[in-house]
Amino acid sequence: FFEPPRKFQHRYWVHALLFLATLASTTYVGRTSPDWTTGLWYAVPILVILTAHEFGHYIACRIHDVDATLPYFLPMPFLPLTGTLGAVIRIRESFPSKQALLEAQTLEARARVLTALLDLDAASTVAPTARLQ
Repeated sequence: FFEPPRKFQHRYWVHALLFLATLASTTYVGRTSPDWTTGLWYAVPILVILTAHEFGHYIACRIHDVDATLPYFLPMPFLPLTGTLGAVIRIRESFPSKQALLEAQTLEARARVLTALLDLDAASTVAPTARLQ
C-alpha cells in the first residue's frame, strides 16, 4: 500500500539553474574590466573547488547508500567579496555507522585538496611569470 520514496531522486533543472546562476554571479564579481571573460579566471577555480567539495560528500553518500541530493549552489550576486554563499547538499538519512560518516568527511577533504592543487598547477602553467631582478 505504502511505497517508500526512491533514493537519489533529483530535480536536475534546479541544480543546473543554481549552478549557472552561481557561475554568473562569481564571474561578475571576479571581472576586472567590462569584459565578462576576465571574471572566469576567478569563477572557474572557485566553482571547481566547491563542486569537488560537495561531490566528495555526495559520492561518499552513494558509496554507503545514504540518500542525498546533488549540490545546491548558492549564488549571491550582491556579495561583492565572493559572489556566492557556497554550496550544500541535503543528506536525507543518517549514516549507517560512524566509520561511514568519517569516510564522507575525509573523502570531501581529499577531493578539495586535490582540486586546489590542480588549480594551482593550472594557474602556474597558464599565468605569465615575472622575473625577479
